[in-house]
Amino acid sequence: MLKFCLRRPDFLRHGSGVPSLDKKAPLRLIEDPSTIEWFLFQPSVAMRLINILDAGAITGLATDPDGNLLSDVAVTAFAGDDEVTSTATAEDGTYELGNLPTGDYTVEFSLAGYEDVSIADVALTAGEMTAGVDAVMMLTP
Repeated sequence: MLKFCLRRPDFLRHGSGVPSLDKKAPLRLIEDPSTIEWFLFQPSVAMRLINILDAGAITGLATDPDGNLLSDVAVTAFAGDDEVTSTATAEDGTYELGNLPTGDYTVEFSLAGYEDVSIADVALTAGEMTAGVDAVMMLTP
């Protein structure tokens, strides 16, 4: 059975004519979703809602051909044509694309002054980490 925790409607603020939740308001357990009359959508939470047991991560490293670590490389995971998530490499060239649902991904790497790199068919299994998805980036001619 699904259970929902929602803030009570009497804890809404109505400044500027748009209702918003008072984040200090207590949560109330809703056991029957059919009793929910309305809700305030918060995309930052709802858009990434997946079963945490099904989540996995893709990790790796970005370097140049001489093995120098590259920081601030944009790393993006795609499922088909859909962008799923993105991050940037740290100072040590590492990255982690976390909280991804099980599936096959294409991981793309981009940094100004370097040619883009695309790695296809990166398989991710529930609860696992797919490591070693590394990119060697060539300087743009």
